[in-house]
Amino acid sequence: NKALEAKTQPNLAQGIKQIVESPEMKGMIRQGIADQVKRSHAALFRRLGLTPEQEAAMTELLVEQGVAGIQTGIHWLTGNQEQSSAEIVAAREKLYAEIGQRFGAQALTEYRYWDASKNERESVARFNQGLGEEALDEATSDRLVNMMYETRGTFPDLEYLSQPENFNPRDLNPERQEEVMGQVTELHKRYVEEAAQVL
Repeated sequence: NKALEAKTQPNLAQGIKQIVESPEMKGMIRQGIADQVKRSHAALFRRLGLTPEQEAAMTELLVEQGVAGIQTGIHWLTGNQEQSSAEIVAAREKLYAEIGQRFGAQALTEYRYWDASKNERESVARFNQGLGEEALDEATSDRLVNMMYETRGTFPDLEYLSQPENFNPRDLNPERQEEVMGQVTELHKRYVEEAAQVL
């Protein structure tokens, strides 16, 4: 029911906004984002050879982006997808500019690829968690991520996985949903076939 959805989403967004903007939650949210950044970007920080001070500075940039992303999510819930998309693009470009200025062109190149392939990295990280002590080493994990990212690039309709600002679920009619899900299924099939060559 579209009328009910239109009424419910702003109320939900307002409720979430009140929670995340409370003094108690702000600190918890920032700390949670910082912990997640340190875990998910540890390999990148090592690759870039950052000093402890530089690592702390880059972590803080990524935490700020994460906090801003919560506000963007609230705008999305209120039905303002255009504003949300603009905010995602602006935040990403601001982050890229600051990384380039503070850490150099090579660091920016490395980070842009890391950011674009984050869905693949998250998938490989979950795979490694399931393997436990038999988890893949970092070099093999990177090869698997690269293969998955390059394979996804052959499915243009799945671009939203790395560019969510271009995705609006309301644009998916039943026929389009079926088509996209078919491509997702085919993508996962290709992953399995090509992963056998890496592993």
